[in-house]
Amino acid sequence: MVYDAYERLQVRRRCAISAVVLLIRLMLMGALLGGYAFGMSPKADPSGWELPVVRTWGDLMNQPPLDAGEGITVRLGISGTHAPLNYGVLVYCLTDGYDFLKLPKIARGWMGPLQMTVRRGGKTIVGADTNLFGLSYKGWNTTRGCTLLFAYPVLMDARGRYEITISDQSGRLLAHRVIATDKSFYHPWTPFLLEEESEWERVPNTDWDFRQTKPAVLSVPGIGIAINGWSGDVFEVVTGHAALGYDFFGKDYTPPDLASPLPQLVPESPDRDLKVSWRDGLITIKSEKTEMQCSRPDRRLVARWWVNGKPFIPRPGRTPEFGGGEVGHAGSRLDFRLNLDPAKLSARPGDKVAVQLLLCDAWGYAENADPNIMNAFRDGKARLANKLEITIP
Repeated sequence: MVYDAYERLQVRRRCAISAVVLLIRLMLMGALLGGYAFGMSPKADPSGWELPVVRTWGDLMNQPPLDAGEGITVRLGISGTHAPLNYGVLVYCLTDGYDFLKLPKIARGWMGPLQMTVRRGGKTIVGADTNLFGLSYKGWNTTRGCTLLFAYPVLMDARGRYEITISDQSGRLLAHRVIATDKSFYHPWTPFLLEEESEWERVPNTDWDFRQTKPAVLSVPGIGIAINGWSGDVFEVVTGHAALGYDFFGKDYTPPDLASPLPQLVPESPDRDLKVSWRDGLITIKSEKTEMQCSRPDRRLVARWWVNGKPFIPRPGRTPEFGGGEVGHAGSRLDFRLNLDPAKLSARPGDKVAVQLLLCDAWGYAENADPNIMNAFRDGKARLANKLEITIP
């Protein structure tokens, strides 16, 4: 009896030890396989997941959802793994369960609910600012239950490798990617200098309608490499019912065509609704279907130039800023007079000069971008115009 009891005790001890060993092995296997041993989805711990290249809405929507905390899931992608100097790539973030208008994340280095870090040569050139600008939208404004698209630009103003990491609100790593500059040529954009602001008068018998009585005067300094501005706190409603701005009742947003391309940093083809013409030094931009901001054209327009068919490359630097504020005037026509000094473009009388305009909500410098600049109008919705040819008298 005593012997049998002792044997049973030894068997129980051996079973207990074996169970502990088996459990340790399973735990180690689970750690090595990222949670697969316990039937966990790889979505639960996506540390080290490499950002995939996505081209279309379908590409992005078919990415696995990642847990971003607080009931938010995200789908991530990037527009490319390399880009030429003076250009860049966009990182995309598609969110579900994130009501941006309830608790927006507005600060440098934030892409919707996620934190972005970009390093080049071991130096951090983009880092998430933890001093968030809290903004709470009251009343009917809401994106609750909507799918939202955010994007963040990674601009390449120097050659090298750029290391991108994305974390959730708690700092937990979600994804990463290394991209690099390539040797292809990109024709850079350059800003205008506002010399005289336009003048406006109120249209009689109306409350808020104005007409332009004198066009602005712009010149070309030939200094500064610019790019379309894009902020990570600006979103596009993809699906759901959202009420934005003064739209009290809101509207239902339908999903985009899955085969259609995702937004790019700069549009690849001209906007058919945007028409640009030149006559006697006056440039006119017309947009019949979509209104434009017509005041302070120096803040809305950048251009790239050709002289006798060869791309003009602006000198690095900053264009002087025109003093004075801004009064918003929207319309379907924007006029400005161009005070063109051929020497600024390394051109001479008789040369043929061509120009292409990019109409932005706002633009920023691609070179040595100022990390402290925040502009609520930088939503990335740039519009590419047709090319104009001018013969210098």
